[in-house]
Amino acid sequence: MAEAIRQEATDVTVTTTPSTIRGPGAFTAEPELFSALEALYRAIRQRDPRQMVDACAQSDHLTLWGSDAREELVGLDQLDTLYSDTIWLGACPAWISFAAERRVIGGSGDTAWVADDVRATFPCEEHSVDTLRMRCTSVWERQDSAWRLAHLHASEPRR
Repeated sequence: MAEAIRQEATDVTVTTTPSTIRGPGAFTAEPELFSALEALYRAIRQRDPRQMVDACAQSDHLTLWGSDAREELVGLDQLDTLYSDTIWLGACPAWISFAAERRVIGGSGDTAWVADDVRATFPCEEHSVDTLRMRCTSVWERQDSAWRLAHLHASEPRR
């Protein structure tokens, strides 16, 4: 897989923890972006709507999409649904873990994109702990010297 990507883009490097493939060119804001991603995933894991809102871009083009057609939030005025809507935080299990296992990242200037393969675990009566795998694609903007989420699409791939 990495070889195919390497052929399509120049200067691609592959690292680990999570395994990360970097897009072409130098993207020097990576440590700050990784911190913002970890803060977002921590907010999701803790089901903390205030931290999730704080992670989002203060912009009318903010977009959050899930696998279900009802999981659609567009614009700041819909951001309050994170607090009350059972489709967003209310429908999520109480996560034990929520972390990227593989990451593809790229960006330029004040815009970045990330595609993560996420492994999440949660309590389950049947097995005590169950695992959910998701693909999360996000677009980030730098606002006031901080990376903020402008778009997130999370879905469960069919296996």
